[in-house]
Amino acid sequence: MSRNVGTVFAQLSLLILLGAGTAQAQDRSIATLKRRALRSAVSGMDRANDPNNDIRYDGQPGGTQKMGFLNRLYFEHKGDYQFVLRDGRTPSSAVDAIFRGPTRLECNSMMIAIEYRAIKSAIGRERFNRAFKGPVRKVKIIMAAAKRDDVLGPYLKTIEDPTEAKVEPGDWVYFANHSSYLDKHPAGAWQGENALCVGKNAAGQLVYSGFGVSKVTAHEMNLELKRAYNAPRTSQDEATAWRDLSAADKQRVTWMKDHSIVVAADEDAAIAKAEAGLNLSIDEFDYTLIDDTPGATLILVEWAPLQEQFPLEIELSEVEGLVQCFRLDFKKLQRLGAPDEAAPQPVLTGSPGAPTVGIAGRLGD
Repeated sequence: MSRNVGTVFAQLSLLILLGAGTAQAQDRSIATLKRRALRSAVSGMDRANDPNNDIRYDGQPGGTQKMGFLNRLYFEHKGDYQFVLRDGRTPSSAVDAIFRGPTRLECNSMMIAIEYRAIKSAIGRERFNRAFKGPVRKVKIIMAAAKRDDVLGPYLKTIEDPTEAKVEPGDWVYFANHSSYLDKHPAGAWQGENALCVGKNAAGQLVYSGFGVSKVTAHEMNLELKRAYNAPRTSQDEATAWRDLSAADKQRVTWMKDHSIVVAADEDAAIAKAEAGLNLSIDEFDYTLIDDTPGATLILVEWAPLQEQFPLEIELSEVEGLVQCFRLDFKKLQRLGAPDEAAPQPVLTGSPGAPTVGIAGRLGD
C-alpha cells in the first residue's frame, strides 16, 4: 500500500513539475515574441522616418499622392489610404514592400503596417503567410481605429484609461490635439498622432516615435501638437473651410482662424503674454474667461486686423495628450498561423471597439 501511495505521489510530483515547466516555457515563448516584435517595430518606424527612404506622408499642400500609395504589385488601392493584399501575393513580401517604398501613408495606416511587421518578425514568415493569406484574414492597410480593423484588431488589446504608468515599449498609443484643432485647421493633419512607444531615454522617460516624429517624450509630443495647432492656417485650410459647411460652421471656423495655444503658469501670466503679443492692453477688449482652472494652458484669440471690434475670448484648456493605448496580444500570437490553428471566423468590419481616432501626418510634407 505504501509503495502505491509513493508511486502516486511521485506521479503527481512529476505532473506538477511538468506543468510548471510548461508554464515557464510559455512565459519564455511570450518573452521571445515580445522581444522580436519590439525590435522589428522600432526598426520599421526608424525606416519610415529616414529621409533617405521613399516613405512619407503626402497629404500636405504640394503632395502628389494625397490618397496614399503602396506598391501595386502587392496591394490593390481600394480608397483613401485603403489597401488590400493582391490575390496570389505573399503577405510577408507585401509587408516588406511597404518598408522598401515608395510608400505614401499617414500615421494611422503606418502604425497598422508597423504592427503587421512586428507580428511577422515575432511568429516568422511561414506562420505569418499562413495566417494572413486570406480569405477571412488578409493583410490590409487601412485608415481606421485599431480595434475597428477586422483583421488586425483581434490581436490587439485595449489598455483602459491609459496613462504613462501603464504604457510599455512596443505599445501603439494615440496623442490627441485640442478638440478644436479641425476648426483652426479644417484641412490639417495633426488632429492627433498615432505613435509607437520605442523604449526609454537616458533619463528613464518613455519615448515615442510617430510617422514624422522620432523618439520624443510625451511632453515633447504634446509640444509638437501645440506647434501644429499654432501654425498659421494654410490656403488648403481656407479652401476646405468653405466647402460644404453650414452658416454656423462657417462662422465658427472664421472665429477660430487666429486661435493659438499658449503655455502659461496662471491666468495673469497668460493675459500678460496676450498683451505683449497684441501690443495693446487687454482692457481695450471685452473678454470672457470660459474656464478658471488654475495653471492650465490657454487658447487665445488674436484678432489680426485690430480694427475689428470682436471680443477676445480666453479659454483655459490643453491638448488632450495620451488618450488611447493598444498592445499586441502575445498569447493569441502564440497560436496564430500554427498548422493546427482553428480556422478563423469572419469578423464584421466596423464592429464595436475603440472610437475612431483622428489622423496625423508629417508636419511640413
